[in-house]
Amino acid sequence: AHIMRTHSHQLMNHVVWLLVTFTEDKAQYEWRGYLYAVLLFVTAVLQSLLLQQYFSNCFLLGMRVRTAITAAVYKKALVVSNAVRKESTVGEIVNLMSADAQRFNDVTNFIHLLWGAPLQIMVSLIFLWQELGPSVLAGMGVIVLLIPINGMLAIRTKRLQVTWHARSPDTRMKLMTEILNGMKILKFYAWEPSFEDQVLGIRNKELRAMKKSSYIFSVSILLFTCTPFLISLVSFAVYVAVDPRNILDAQKAFTSIALFNILRFPIGMLPMVISSMVQANVSCKRLEKFLSGKDADNSAILRDPSRGTSPWVHQHHPLGSDPQCGSVAYVPQQAWVLNDTLRGNVLFGKELEEARYQKVLEACALLPDLDLLPGGDQTEIGEKGINLSGGQKQRVSLARAVYSMADIIILDDPLSAVDTHVGKHIFNRVIGPRGLLQHRTRVLVTHGLTFLPHVDQIVVLEAGAVSEVGTFAALRVSHGAFANFLVTYSGQSSSEEEWGCFSGASLPSMLFSRLFSKNKAGTLLRNSVRSNMSARADGRSAQVVKGQRLIEKETMETGQVRFAVYLQYLRSVGWLFCLLISLMYVAQNVAAIGQNLWLSDWTNDAITYFNQTYPTTKRDQRIAVFGALGIAQGVFVFLAAFFMTIATIAASRSLHASLLQNILRAPMVFFDTTPTGRIINRFAKVTLTPRDLKINRRFTSWQFVTVFVICLATPYFTAIVVPLAVFYYFIQRFYVCTSRQLRRLDSVTRSPIYSHFGETVAGLSVIRAYGHQQLNITSLPLSVSYHFLFPSDVPPSVIVASLPVSLWLAIRLELVGNLVVFFSALFAVIARDKLDSGLVGLSISYALNVTQVLNWLVRQTAELETNIVSVERVSEYTRMQNEGAWVSDCRPPQGWPVEGRIQFVDYKARYRPELELVLHGLSSSIASNEKVIACECERDGCKSSLFVIMIKVQSSVLFVNVPGAKVIPLTVCLCVCFCVCMCLCCVCMCVWCMSVCMYEWYMYVCIWCVYV
Repeated sequence: AHIMRTHSHQLMNHVVWLLVTFTEDKAQYEWRGYLYAVLLFVTAVLQSLLLQQYFSNCFLLGMRVRTAITAAVYKKALVVSNAVRKESTVGEIVNLMSADAQRFNDVTNFIHLLWGAPLQIMVSLIFLWQELGPSVLAGMGVIVLLIPINGMLAIRTKRLQVTWHARSPDTRMKLMTEILNGMKILKFYAWEPSFEDQVLGIRNKELRAMKKSSYIFSVSILLFTCTPFLISLVSFAVYVAVDPRNILDAQKAFTSIALFNILRFPIGMLPMVISSMVQANVSCKRLEKFLSGKDADNSAILRDPSRGTSPWVHQHHPLGSDPQCGSVAYVPQQAWVLNDTLRGNVLFGKELEEARYQKVLEACALLPDLDLLPGGDQTEIGEKGINLSGGQKQRVSLARAVYSMADIIILDDPLSAVDTHVGKHIFNRVIGPRGLLQHRTRVLVTHGLTFLPHVDQIVVLEAGAVSEVGTFAALRVSHGAFANFLVTYSGQSSSEEEWGCFSGASLPSMLFSRLFSKNKAGTLLRNSVRSNMSARADGRSAQVVKGQRLIEKETMETGQVRFAVYLQYLRSVGWLFCLLISLMYVAQNVAAIGQNLWLSDWTNDAITYFNQTYPTTKRDQRIAVFGALGIAQGVFVFLAAFFMTIATIAASRSLHASLLQNILRAPMVFFDTTPTGRIINRFAKVTLTPRDLKINRRFTSWQFVTVFVICLATPYFTAIVVPLAVFYYFIQRFYVCTSRQLRRLDSVTRSPIYSHFGETVAGLSVIRAYGHQQLNITSLPLSVSYHFLFPSDVPPSVIVASLPVSLWLAIRLELVGNLVVFFSALFAVIARDKLDSGLVGLSISYALNVTQVLNWLVRQTAELETNIVSVERVSEYTRMQNEGAWVSDCRPPQGWPVEGRIQFVDYKARYRPELELVLHGLSSSIASNEKVIACECERDGCKSSLFVIMIKVQSSVLFVNVPGAKVIPLTVCLCVCFCVCMCLCCVCMCVWCMSVCMYEWYMYVCIWCVYV
């Protein structure tokens, strides 16, 4: 394609020369001119078809490379060792899957230019030699001199890329992931301002590196604009200076200009490709470091078996069988549940067997919960099991292991999250000698002494080592550490009599009666199940009830991007910068038009001074003005790019700060109903794309310059400008609408990647224990995975669909451009008696370049709209309703509080306005110095609801009466009392990656702010 591109350009240049000669020689037959125009059109169409096929293949290759990298990172994350996992956080791995994989996609699209661009440059210079002779060596010297400059820019860019990508984005994403995972704790301690300052500090470092990189990019744009001009200036100047008989005529000038335009693309793209290669090299090293990390060792050999003294057991098995095959199930102490239905969590990829499934639910005491959940076992659990209490999550995790019927069941203290009666039921029906797992090997880690008489063997751990091994009876009489432990703590454990208090009734019936014997508040937190399934397990029809869906579907705009979004971005950029940038581009267009008109007038000197000595003053004037206009053009482009860099960096800072502030001020229910990956998606990539909106104006201005020059040279061309413009407009709008919607789909479908990956990393130990690594990998058939990349209602071909859309656009735009070339040549033939040969050559030379300009203009316009979708998605989260004000107008009197007694008056609370109350009119009085314990049955969420709403994490209707003041909202009470004298310990454990002293510092700041 590159060879045909160069030769087709040479063929078109030859046709241009024939047309210019035809215009000058009025004696030639007209049919030759029409033949040349048709030949020019056919050659342009052939070149377009070849190039589009080339770009199509490159696009497919880039997509496959990105898909392969994403799948490789995901696969590696499933098998990587714990040591490597400590070095790479979830945020860093998400960056590998998103930004780094995308860089390989970008560089693959143009990687062939590494050899194609030098080839085009060499062939063009050979043809230029034929036109200008040795003078072209001066132009080659300019190219050679610019090589080290481009090299220095590439090296500097690489250093910035290494500094930027090795520190700021990963650190910011890591901190954002920790903030979102621990948002409840963050709000408990009112740490939002402190963590906001941390994120903004990291973001400012990131933006400083981006600003330096953008400055280098501005210099690259200056070189891109000036390089073809400098080559032509030096070549023309040397050509007319070495010999007074050398006068620049239209044929030489515009054939050379056409060849210089050919040089513009490879010379401009080569530094960009090199820069992309540098960025890809940085990403390659990051990927190599992660992918070459040591995998987890599945062997259990700790010492050399040749030196062991253990007895050997001879096994008899048929030839070819694998006696070591088997399966393992694991129940962690911190239950891990999927963002799926309750049934999906229990089945965990296995087929449903109704009888076994019902037995497992009954044995794990989940049947009463199914009657409480609106959708039964089809109720959506939500991310991190937000819809279940701690005990319910643990029983779901246990049910998953029981349903798997694995050969070995590893239980890490699974009964610590349930009360005594439920624990006895689960032990008898599941773990014990007559439970569902009686024919399976069970390894139970526990602190409960009640279970020990029922186990086959006890392994006692002391100081990290095995101290005793044996049965309960043997260890009890051995008078060792285990016997001493029994004597010390047996009185504190539950007795058999306590466990036998309900022997006459089944646990499900007791649980059911106990739960429903209370008033309506007994259902409390679990009534906030945001599931759209109101049917129970009996198969009744589902009804969608507002507010009952837990994880709401991600919103996606349709149609044209609202003008308010553009205004928001322009306000972020700044109106002054918008005016300056527009003025710079207008000045650049004026300089470009003036330079080309001056060149056209210069070529007429060949006729004026035919067979005469070319005056030196005239020659110097031509060269000086031509050079000055070219330099002015480059300076204006550089200033426009410089101002655009400052403006877009400011816009990126403003948008990110606004997004971060609104996320941190969002109510807790937003984080309960929004997957973390959906929020991370905004911070991972969306905030980086607005700075890429600056390329569109340059192509827009170049298009107007091209049309203006053609109309000036051939006035007849104005007759078809309007029809071609209308056709072009409809093509542009049709493509932009489709591309914009595909971008929205792409943005929406990327969020599940981060959610799924974060969920996978959180439950990696469980996935490995069940041996589901290969199951997750083999279920990735297309675009990494139908389930992994795309939700169920979005086809997995969103990215693939952009390829035919892009080809559809390219073919039609190439057709418009080729028609411009054809009509400009045709009208030049028709009106050759009235046209100047210099202007004809200029117009056709510009027309040959209009195809590429139109193509890039529409693509950049589409990129503008698709990138503005990023601003649209950020704007979506900046418009959401925030939580209430931290400081209320209702302030307590001076010197309050004077007494520690608190009285709750008609305490009512709900999780969302559209949901029912979960706490109904609670009234209570807490005297001074009293220690209060909130109790509930089987962790159904009562005390958790009471606590989080007291801390004002969830909305509530609550007034508190504190002696010494009128009835005031609870917020004021908490601000003055709780922040100073209350220590928060939550069930949902969360630790941030920082030193312990930082936590102390934050608490001191909170106390200081309260007293101030």
